[in-house]
This record gives sequence, C-alpha cells and structure tokens, in this order.
Amino acid sequence: MKKPGNNPPHIGLVTNTSWNVWNFRRELVDALVTEGFNVTIFAPEDEFSDTLQSQGYRLILLRKLHRKARNPIRDISFLLELRKLFATENIDLALLYTIKPNIYGAIAAWTLGKPSICTLTGLGYSFGNKPFLTLGVQMLYKLSFRAANLVIFQNPDDATYFVTSNLVENTKIAVIPGSGVNVSDFYPISRNSDPCIRFLYTGRLLKDKGVIEFCEAASIISLKYPMAKFTLLGGEDDGNPAMLSDREWHKVYQNRQFVEIVGYQKNVRSFLETCDVYVMPSYREGLPKSTLEAMSMGKAIITTDVPGCRETVKHLQNGWLVKARSAQSLADAMESAILAGKEKLEVMGKISRKMAVEQFASHHIIQAYLGAIQRIFTSQKTC
Repeated sequence: MKKPGNNPPHIGLVTNTSWNVWNFRRELVDALVTEGFNVTIFAPEDEFSDTLQSQGYRLILLRKLHRKARNPIRDISFLLELRKLFATENIDLALLYTIKPNIYGAIAAWTLGKPSICTLTGLGYSFGNKPFLTLGVQMLYKLSFRAANLVIFQNPDDATYFVTSNLVENTKIAVIPGSGVNVSDFYPISRNSDPCIRFLYTGRLLKDKGVIEFCEAASIISLKYPMAKFTLLGGEDDGNPAMLSDREWHKVYQNRQFVEIVGYQKNVRSFLETCDVYVMPSYREGLPKSTLEAMSMGKAIITTDVPGCRETVKHLQNGWLVKARSAQSLADAMESAILAGKEKLEVMGKISRKMAVEQFASHHIIQAYLGAIQRIFTSQKTC
C-alpha cells in the first residue's frame, strides 16, 4: 500500500469503550500510523483510557455516549457531539465500531461530506428476543448504512442477514473475519504431563456469552469425571444490557464448587497455556477474538453452532460444535473431549493453530482494512 504524502489523511476511530480499542483495535491503529495516516481515537473514558494515552495514542474522550440509554434525546446529543468533533478535528474518514458509533458516526460523517466505514462486530443484545427493540435498531441501521461508504461484517451469516433484510446494499458490504490474532504473541507452548483435562472460558461475563450454560455443564461433567477442571475467566461489563441479573449470578455461583471463577486478567496467555480445551458457548458473535487466541495457541475448541462461532471450528477436526443455550449439549461435547484424551486433543490443537495462521492472523485482517481504506480515499479523489 502506498503511504500518504506530506498532508496525510486524518482517520477518526470511534468505539464504545477505550477497552475495546486496547483489546481489539490497537494493531490496526499501529498499522495505520505506520502507513503514515494520522489517527485519533474517540471513546468514552474507562480504566483503559489512561493506558492508551500513556502508550502514545491520541484519544479524545466522548461524553455523550451512553451504551444502555434508549432515550433518543441522549442519542441525538451523541450524534451532535460526534459531528462537532469530526468537524473540529478535520476528520477525513470515520472508522466506526459497535452499535451506536456505527449508527450515529456514519450519519455525523455524512452531514460533513466525509466518508465512513462501519464494522459490525456481531448483532448483539439489540437483535435478541425483544422485537420492538430489534425493529428500532434495524431502522436506524438502514438509515446509517445509506450514509456509510462501506459496511464490514465479521462473518457471512450477518452479511447475508442484513442484505436479505434490505438493511444495506449488497454493493456496500465486505466480510473481514474478525479483528485477527497476533500469531507471534499467541503460540503453542509444550505442557508438562497433567492427568486433568482443563476447560477454559475467557471473556466478559454476560448472559449471551453462555456463561450460565458453561457453569451448568461443568456441574454435570464434574459429577462423572472428577479429574475435569473448569475455569471461568473474565470481568463484568456494567454498561452492557446483557449483563447478568442477580438471579443469573446466583445460577453461576451455585456451581462454584465445580468452577474456578477468576476476575478480569490482562494477560490470558498463562491461562490458555494450561488449558486443554477452550470453550466459547456464545449465543451469537461477530467472530470472537478470544477463540482465535486459543486456536493460535493450539487448543481444541468447543463452541456453539451459530454465526461467528461456527467459523472457528471444523466439527470433530479441531473441536466440537454444540447447540446454543444448551448446557446438556455442551456437557456432551466436554465428555467427548475427555474421552478423546490428551493426544487427540493435541492433534486437534494443531489444526486450530493452522487455521489461525492461515485464516485469522492479524496481518491478513489489517491488510484487508488497509485495502478498503485506500479504495475509499482513491474513490473520493476521482469523484
């Protein structure tokens, strides 16, 4: 890709948390800077804001983005905030992630005559079991995607859904599989002999991630196979509508005798090193980075047969696909993993590693984004 000249374009990357940038977008931002672009991050303040700034990233804090709010006045204030910031900062391209930045960022950029790229990292809570909420979000997406220059999906199922639902034009879409994984940072490590089969989940502790099913399946398996060990690693996400209720937390904690529950950890590699099987029982994903990290470290995978998850597993080759929302289906796959034994799990893990390197390595994802960005700037010059 040809680097920008003396007056490089200014890219504004917008997402709903600073945490999201630190965990999923850093490599892309670094690549954009290396290519010569100016990059400003727009995100609300959280515990990762200072970290981003201390590492030299240019961050402007968003004050009007409220993730849980369904008050249209609040959302309009966020739209106006973005429009003002885009104008003040003279943004040449808006690179947008997560629901509200996608919707209102694309509209804000359009009102200023600036191009935008929306990335859907999954359908999330808004496409759950609440028809009126789903309909409202669909209408907003349809409006914003008319304003966007490109809409990137992380899996083909989501792209097909949006096109067939007439929410976006087929000519505006691309599929880029997730945010990628750094296969040099996440690599297989030989383990000492250990008779236990260890199952691990890492990620936010949300209902739609399947953490309740994970704990219930662990209780089923532990009674039959005491040598099996289960670890649930992750923190709460207070601003997320899918956060666990008190009643749902009770379901998790009543199985604590079977599951080691660990809080948020910045370094998950040490946990991935010691597990035999990585478990992602989500109800639906864009394409989960945590699973890609486990694959890159050579782990067998158990995940649900749903969009965004099924792309990471070739059934019975590098893992098992199970029914979503089913603790019993999950438990059956866990039992299959135990009966397969360590040697078979290691063979599966090698297939996972190969898939990670060939399909999901960060450099593949970054090159796809750089190509898309370059095409938009080139088309702007020829208009």
